Amino acid sequence: MIVSTEVVILHSRKYGDSSKIVSAYSRDEGLVSLIAKGARKSKSKFGGALEPLCCSSVSYYKKPNRGLQTLSRAELAIPMNRLTEDVDHISAGLLILESVSRTQEEGDINIELYGRLVQSLKELNLLPEEPFVVFILFQVFLTVQLGINVDFTNDIVDGRTCWFSFENGCLANGENSYSSMYRFDKEIYSILNEIVLTGYYHDRLNDSQKKRIIDFFEKYYSFHLDRSFRFRSFNLF
Repeated sequence: MIVSTEVVILHSRKYGDSSKIVSAYSRDEGLVSLIAKGARKSKSKFGGALEPLCCSSVSYYKKPNRGLQTLSRAELAIPMNRLTEDVDHISAGLLILESVSRTQEEGDINIELYGRLVQSLKELNLLPEEPFVVFILFQVFLTVQLGINVDFTNDIVDGRTCWFSFENGCLANGENSYSSMYRFDKEIYSILNEIVLTGYYHDRLNDSQKKRIIDFFEKYYSFHLDRSFRFRSFNLF
């Protein structure tokens, strides 16, 4: 059976002398793994449509009970030229791709998630002043799709730190087991609170702030997915 659909390329790797193995999140099939034969040749018919962050239109031969499908056609559907010109925007985009790649299973179709993924990349392509805001808002959306909602809408009443319950996905009083709690300092929680409530942050985030926010989502996903979760692409930048 030939499947034609829209996809976002999550990552790719070399295979053999001239081919690529590509992981993509598709509108109609969810997460798919594709082999693109001859994709690394100078005159490849796939052009630049198989690079991470690409929104592409593809066709592939689907065989049931086969994990790797053979790609027959790929072409860019939505240009993302501006996004790839800036390292901060590339970083935010790759973090979003990684969160999809590591939380979705092949065969699980989620058109709403696909739409939000494309929308987020389009927003990054507009070169917002603080691209990490797009990453944060996508993670909040993703937790809803996974049924493990995070709620950053409550204010910290007092103190310089607060406790966040992994089990309940919201601020807590700190009386539960520390293994199911996360200790936020007021600065970081306030940043998340402002971004979720307004969709905006008034300043640029520094590397330390980004790292602490990444740390929270890594621990939150690890707790709920019952496996170690790390954003490996964050260390690339």
